[in-house]
Amino acid sequence: MKSFHDWFYSSCYNSFKVKSKRQVILTMESWHKCSEGVADKIKNEKGISSICHKGCSRCCSLHVSLITPDVFFIAENLTKNLSESKLFFIIKRLKLRADKVEEYIDDSYRMECVFLGKSSGQCVIYNYRPEACRRFFTNDEKDCIESNGSPLQDGAVFYSTGILSSYMALAAHNNDLFIDSHEMSKSLYIALDNPLLFKKWLRGEPNVFPGVKWEGYHQEIKKMNADMKIKIK
Repeated sequence: MKSFHDWFYSSCYNSFKVKSKRQVILTMESWHKCSEGVADKIKNEKGISSICHKGCSRCCSLHVSLITPDVFFIAENLTKNLSESKLFFIIKRLKLRADKVEEYIDDSYRMECVFLGKSSGQCVIYNYRPEACRRFFTNDEKDCIESNGSPLQDGAVFYSTGILSSYMALAAHNNDLFIDSHEMSKSLYIALDNPLLFKKWLRGEPNVFPGVKWEGYHQEIKKMNADMKIKIK
């Protein structure tokens, strides 16, 4: 596994080093693919079968944090794939949701996701949904119902996908790109409202989006950087 982690970190590091929008997009796609692959491998080895299915949206009211480059990845895809009129209404809904979320100081709130289809109950950005949503699952329907869409997560999947997220974040951090975690609605609203932020971030500008204070992600990545020994290939 260590050689895989070294390869993954090196791939992310060399991509971020280019400081281009395209390379960031490609890195996010690679991260998502690798994260899903790791999660599926663990599920298969442990004989875990997810009961999640299309149309179920119990977890689609939970807090979602995005790591900085993932904000830009989703924003770029929204701009590319939605019509001007649809994008206008999405931005408006993101702003309304962001204003409501600001009233809370932790992740205990429940608010329906902006990207949840009203009639279908399906994610309208499924192909470029957040990494946190990709690895979230349950094999216990009772737990899912009783926990209001926040079932206990498998420890091995949570840990292993979290390690990949950290390696990706470290690769950006070590290329002088500011890394933090951000509430999804607010950060996407800001990114869509100010498209120039992507280039500013690539130039090393910090704090382009507000961080999630109770997570302290930026400081954790800085601490982790001193502890993790990774070889660049």
